[in-house]
Amino acid sequence: MTKEELKQELTGEGVNESVERTEVGDGGALELLQEINVQLQESAQIDVDPELALRDQKEREHAAVIMQNIGKKTARTTQDVDYQGLLDSLKGDTYMKEARDCYGYLDERQEANVLESVLAALMRLNKRGNYTGVMEKLLDIFINIPLRDWGKRARYRSWSHSLCHLYENYERGADARSLLKEKGLRGANIRAINEAGRRMVETEELGCMPRIVIPLLRYNLDQVDPGKLDVPIALKPEGLEDADYVKYLESLEEDNETKKMLVLSRAKTVRELLVGMVRQDVKDDRQGLCYSISTNMARLLRILEGLRPEITIEELNNYMSRAVYNQMGRDTGIAKIGYEALKANVETAEQATEVCPGLYVDVDGTLLLHEEGKGLQLNEAVLNAMKEAGEMGVSVTIVTGGDPELKAKQLLGVGLSETYLPVKSKYDYRGKALELLLDDTAPEIQGLKAGSYHNACVYGFYTLRLVKEGEKIIVKPELKKKQEVR
Repeated sequence: MTKEELKQELTGEGVNESVERTEVGDGGALELLQEINVQLQESAQIDVDPELALRDQKEREHAAVIMQNIGKKTARTTQDVDYQGLLDSLKGDTYMKEARDCYGYLDERQEANVLESVLAALMRLNKRGNYTGVMEKLLDIFINIPLRDWGKRARYRSWSHSLCHLYENYERGADARSLLKEKGLRGANIRAINEAGRRMVETEELGCMPRIVIPLLRYNLDQVDPGKLDVPIALKPEGLEDADYVKYLESLEEDNETKKMLVLSRAKTVRELLVGMVRQDVKDDRQGLCYSISTNMARLLRILEGLRPEITIEELNNYMSRAVYNQMGRDTGIAKIGYEALKANVETAEQATEVCPGLYVDVDGTLLLHEEGKGLQLNEAVLNAMKEAGEMGVSVTIVTGGDPELKAKQLLGVGLSETYLPVKSKYDYRGKALELLLDDTAPEIQGLKAGSYHNACVYGFYTLRLVKEGEKIIVKPELKKKQEVR
């Protein structure tokens, strides 16, 4: 097997567009439905964004029940599922008829929930594009679900709520599912977003439209080439430029969400979109351009540099201070240093060559949590990683951007073993490459480099494990067993 073939096998990338797609009908569809049900029954494997784990698990259980009901049989085990009934339920125009026969009566809310669950299952299976045809057909059925006149605004809210679940996870990590990641569904996505916008204007109800458009905004920011800013926006359904659509958004009370939606609607080119993102006064911009801080700070800085001299250095300083504040979720000294100092930190990190082996653990927001109403407490997920590091013979060093002695006292006060002390200053490691880093702040912002970095500020339903992959050790989140979740 060649390297290219291996890449295709592992990632599904580079697959020829002529790949045979599994359409609804006799034969392949039965096998598809079996795969869907197995997928729904499997436990979650969250590698990038553990925040999705519990919701993913509940969604899978809910979808499994729906699939079984459509199959006209309530199943207790995978083997009991009536696959022929499931197959019939997905055949052409009879899809909703079969579902109605199963439920007895099915309104548009239930129809949308059923389709949402099946499409979510298909997204997990569609790594090679085999099921794109089925997904397009079901999405078109979804967007054509009629809304009855009685209580139409509430019905639109419910319909858009189901639709947004198929898009909103785009900004939640590489393993999260979103129709925006399905390359073969560009046309269907345009139709769906246009219809959602049309219904928003018709009902004069915002509904969950922001949870569809803001992920689309981030998708477009991901497509930006820092060297090509004067080009059309990658994916912008024409409905978002519709005069009535824009007028309705302008009539709403201005907030973070409507500002982002309007910036996308008004921009014709990538440059106009970026200038709008920098100049708008948004208090929480984690789904906008600022999200790049936690993924690729160097790329963000190159993009912003391309906006000068139209954007002044003062505007960039203000923007980057706000960006860092929102990435960290709190106000600290580093959030006030501005564009030029952050650029210097990133350049320092990129030039790092000295490798520091071991696990490095930040204090505030990582090992030491400030939970409202409970005061300071240790992050059990991080403690688990530190314990496993010791068992594997990996050194553990606690680091802070604050006062090391003060942080050591705070950690001892909440029960940390003295064996993990002393606490060291992060400034001692500027311009160095840390083998493993747990921190709630991206290393590049601080002038650090990390071989394996994990933002460990989320806790409660997952733990952190140290895993050996070949000669490397990496940090991976792992969902706790149900009895362990508090």
